[in-house]
Amino acid sequence: MQEFPLPGDLSPSNSVFVTDLDGTLLNSEGRLSAFSLQSLKALMEVGLRFTIATARSFVTAMPALGGLVPSAFAITHNGAHIVEPRGGEIVEGSPLSPAQYGAASELFRSRGIDFVCYSMLEGRERVSFLRTARGQSIEHYTVRQKGDPRLRMAENWDSLFDGEVFYLSCLMEPEFLAPIFEEIPRIGGLRANFMPDTYRPPYYWLEIMREEATKERGALRVKKLLGAKYLFCFGDNLNDLGMLRAADFGVAVENALLEVRAAAKLAARSNDGDGVARFLLDLFG
Repeated sequence: MQEFPLPGDLSPSNSVFVTDLDGTLLNSEGRLSAFSLQSLKALMEVGLRFTIATARSFVTAMPALGGLVPSAFAITHNGAHIVEPRGGEIVEGSPLSPAQYGAASELFRSRGIDFVCYSMLEGRERVSFLRTARGQSIEHYTVRQKGDPRLRMAENWDSLFDGEVFYLSCLMEPEFLAPIFEEIPRIGGLRANFMPDTYRPPYYWLEIMREEATKERGALRVKKLLGAKYLFCFGDNLNDLGMLRAADFGVAVENALLEVRAAAKLAARSNDGDGVARFLLDLFG
C-alpha cells in the first residue's frame, strides 16, 4: 500500500470523514471502545465532520455507537438510505420495483432458501420474514436481535413484501448463496454484496439492493451535500472497496481484507487498536 501525502489545507471543516462500522470503527466485540468514543466526541466538538457508511440499519447502527451521534448524514443499508442522524429521518432512499424484488426473491424461493425483506411500511422500517422461515438469517434477527421493533412475521409470500421494499438480505454458508449472487446482475437495475460475516465465519451475507445504492454513491452524495473539499473513507471488507476507491483518501484498517488494503491510499491501525480514532487524532488531535 502506497502512502499518499495529505493536502496542506486539510481541516476538520473542509473535509468529511466516513467510516464503515463492523470490522473498522467497531472492535471485534462489535462495540465502540471508550477511547474511540471519547476521542471522536472531542474531535467533533471542534468541528470534525464525521459519519458512518454501514450495511446496518440506522436502528441497529446507533446503539453500537454508544451515544456518539454522527455530525454528518449517515449512510445505511450499504447506501440504500441516507439518514439525518439526529432524528433518523431518511433524506434519500432507493426502493426496489415489484419486478426487481420479485425476480430476486424467486432466486431464493426456487432453491428453498429463506431470507428477510426490508421495507418502509406505514412510515416505519420493517424487517419481514415468513412464519415458516428457518436458517441463519432468521436466527440472526429473532435470537441475536430479539426485541427489535422492526421485526415482522409475514403469514404468506405476498404479505412478505408489504410496503415499499428496498433491501433483501440472507446469511448462510457461501456455497448456497454464490449461485444467487451470480444471477443478480442479470436482473435489470439490481446489485448485490456478497461478503464474509465479520463475527461469524464461515457464514456470508448476500445483500440485494438497487444498482445505484452503494456506499460510494452515498459518501460522494454526503460530500456534495456538505460542500466538503476532501472525502476520507475508512473500511475493511468487500462492500467498502468502492467508497475507498471513490474517496480522495481511502483508508484501510490493519485488519482489512487484502483486496481492501490494496485499494486504499492510506493505512490505519486495526479496529481493535482504535485505528479510525487514532488516525484522526494524528491529523487534528
